Amino acid sequence: MNTTTRAAELIAYRVRKGANPADSAALLDELAIAHTGYNLAHALQYNGFASVARCEQAAHNLEIERVDEHVAAVAALLPFPVDLEADMGGLNVLQIDLGCRTDDEDDPHDRAGIDPHKPRATWWIETAGGADFEDSHLPATTPPAHVAQWITTRATHLGCPAVQAQQLLTA
Repeated sequence: MNTTTRAAELIAYRVRKGANPADSAALLDELAIAHTGYNLAHALQYNGFASVARCEQAAHNLEIERVDEHVAAVAALLPFPVDLEADMGGLNVLQIDLGCRTDDEDDPHDRAGIDPHKPRATWWIETAGGADFEDSHLPATTPPAHVAQWITTRATHLGCPAVQAQQLLTA
């Protein structure tokens, strides 16, 4: 169910026009799962969640917020410590920082996340700024526990620094 700030704003906009809050929340959740991009924007406008002038920005903001919420939920389930980083120069969403392979923190880090700007957003993992890149083929809406298991398996196989640091702590 939508618990984000953007979702609450969209629900409030629809409720001000006479809609039921619970029904609006359920409908918004259905729309956000079933649609992306321009389709989501038009669905938001058609169903009274946003005006024509605001529907594209509302859809974009909702998608980014939902991705960030999902990434944070996955990160919390990983069996090793990670940081969340905002990729402001690219995807504009949170990513899971799996550590740096060198002593220079300015070097590219191993990361995992979702690219919400693809027609079918999926989870991915990469090492050292793209030296190795793997697409999971898991949809962005895959349950967090399943994604965390995939990231753990792949990060272990790829020797990501976050996994290695945890192994040293537990050895």
